[in-house]
Amino acid sequence: MALPNSFRKKLLISVGLGGIAFFVLALLPDRQEILEAGQTFAWKWMPIALGCALLNYTIRAIRWVWYLRVLEIPVKMKESIPIFLIGLMLSATPGKAGELFKSYLLKLACGARISRTAPVVVVERLTDMTGMLILASTGLLVIDVRRELVYLLWAIIGLGLIVLSSKRIVHYGLEHLHALLSDRIIERLEHAYDSLSTLITLPRLLGATAMSAVAWFSECVSLLVILYGFETTCTWIQATFIYSVSTLAGAALFFMPGGIGGTEAAMVSMLREIAGANEAVASLATVLTRAVTLWFAVLIGVVALFYCPLEIAEDVESEIENAEDPI
Repeated sequence: MALPNSFRKKLLISVGLGGIAFFVLALLPDRQEILEAGQTFAWKWMPIALGCALLNYTIRAIRWVWYLRVLEIPVKMKESIPIFLIGLMLSATPGKAGELFKSYLLKLACGARISRTAPVVVVERLTDMTGMLILASTGLLVIDVRRELVYLLWAIIGLGLIVLSSKRIVHYGLEHLHALLSDRIIERLEHAYDSLSTLITLPRLLGATAMSAVAWFSECVSLLVILYGFETTCTWIQATFIYSVSTLAGAALFFMPGGIGGTEAAMVSMLREIAGANEAVASLATVLTRAVTLWFAVLIGVVALFYCPLEIAEDVESEIENAEDPI
């Protein structure tokens, strides 16, 4: 299966943005400093960094399969895992249909309604955020920096969970949307919320958050071992804080796919201030870390898509928007 037309431009845009971000990072230090930093890097650490990233994907794949079983989605393991891997491509692909692509593939694979499985993607992103916040908050215990971003995100997520966990509030809100939305859309939202409320019970939310924290900690270790390759002294808790807060900063730029630009800028700044890296090392370490934790995932997703046996439409966004989903 080739890359659908509706994703080709978006993926090229993301790659272009990533290239621009890396090019800017390469221009920040003096050219000679960049060359010297590159020559001193011990490439033997890269396989370990990639292995940590693979551990992240493995844990998140287990969480994905678990969520599908909770909702009793009748999809085989040999189909659900490739669908998850294809979803990795979407981490750097903008577009409103991007996050629904996995639900679209599930519909092709087993007939599951998009409105029923879309909440899985929502809860994945939610527990990714709570897992990252736990890692960032751990760093706050020993690192004296500005804490407003972490506190603000905890407040927003906490308020959101309180609202979402209250069926009375949600159904009250849906009832008052009839004047703005069609009955068909309201019905879809109601069925989607039924799936969502099943996934965000306290035990499941805590379990998924713990899995997310472990998964994303493995990518914090990726940053740590890359810094070891530059012989930069950095503790594991410093690396955890730098990576998690940088990722959260990138996520705050919700209009940028994969947090491109924001994550890199935050990581370079904190590597210099907290880890004491010089500008060249901070820039190259950021480039290598993003290559391992973002672009490696995109590559896996694209490869998985080419081997996908499902008949995917060329214009996926239109297919999803116009899909008959008689929920």
